[in-house]
Amino acid sequence: MKKILTLGLALILIVSLLTACFVRSNPSNVPPPSSGGNNNSSSGNSGSSDKDDFQYGNGKDYISENLKGDFSISYEVSGSSSDDVYKVTYARTSEGYYIDFPGMDMGPMLYIKNGDKYDLYLKNEDVFEIIDFLDPVEEEQVQAPMLGGFMTSYGNLSGFERDGSETIAGRDCERFVLSGAGFGAAVRQIYCIDKATGVCMKFSMDAAMEGQSGNVTFECTEFKTSGVKLPDYK
Repeated sequence: MKKILTLGLALILIVSLLTACFVRSNPSNVPPPSSGGNNNSSSGNSGSSDKDDFQYGNGKDYISENLKGDFSISYEVSGSSSDDVYKVTYARTSEGYYIDFPGMDMGPMLYIKNGDKYDLYLKNEDVFEIIDFLDPVEEEQVQAPMLGGFMTSYGNLSGFERDGSETIAGRDCERFVLSGAGFGAAVRQIYCIDKATGVCMKFSMDAAMEGQSGNVTFECTEFKTSGVKLPDYK
């Protein structure tokens, strides 16, 4: 199941990128963007949710500029191919990074700062212990699973239509829809982007091909930018 989930998540990112090449014509077998029902405008707890300089599509650069401090974010992942719901968690503090992803055979990973690099720690019972036979890695390598993943996979795509506002995990988000068809497939993607940081708080994709259809959803359940603490380690 872990391998299936990992492959599924990878496929989502690939399809997201391929959609940039699709003909965006709202084909008849792809539902059009909603004309209402999701305009739940709310101030949430995102602080500067009405920032005039919010620009969708700047991807990693926008997030790096607006999410400079500590954070912890958790998503629930569900889809039509399974009744199971999986949890994905990323966290960052001045000490290091925490990554918990169901597809990782090694289990959750903790990267603790060591000079200008990071040591890997793996969980042993209730505490994380250093894997001292591995060399420390660069911060860019640690960031890749987070800022290079679905949090920003929308960053360079075009053709989105704004579809109102939505509150996800108490934060004020802008909702965008992208529908397209190509290579025999029809795809509709929905992104809900946190106005304060640019982080993707919800991603939903419906796809249809040769009479088969399916869907997958990532939805944030908790997003903290203060009071974040990494797991115990030694």
